[in-house]
Amino acid sequence: MKHRSATASAGLAVRARAGAQPTPYARQVLDVVDRIPPGKVMTYGDVAELMGRGSPRTVGAVMSDHGREVPWQRVVQASGRPAEPYLQEALQLLAAEGCPVRGERVDLPSARWDGRSAVVVHSDGAAEGRMSDPRGGVVGCATPSP
Repeated sequence: MKHRSATASAGLAVRARAGAQPTPYARQVLDVVDRIPPGKVMTYGDVAELMGRGSPRTVGAVMSDHGREVPWQRVVQASGRPAEPYLQEALQLLAAEGCPVRGERVDLPSARWDGRSAVVVHSDGAAEGRMSDPRGGVVGCATPSP
């Protein structure tokens, strides 16, 4: 009998072959990370909780494989420390965005983003963003410009 990993049996399929496109789960992780505002962070667990599925480890696996497609430095460990081996690069990028950094950690109480809303205002004045669905997960929303 072939044994499947826990993430595969949960339908998350986070590990892709080298050069492969992100799985649907991975794409959802990347979409959440892409919405974290500059100067703010989420932990790996925060991302999984906002999505309503997965775990800090599955989010970490996605970020390991596909993180460079999004502002990867905005996802940190529960301690506020960016993951190795890109610790110093992440701290520099975060500090440049105005994120409060203390030593090798982000000041989570002031920098943590709850994922409830993120609004991007385009040069034409149109706004778009995401808000969390009260049933769990993330839903898209769009607001017309005034």
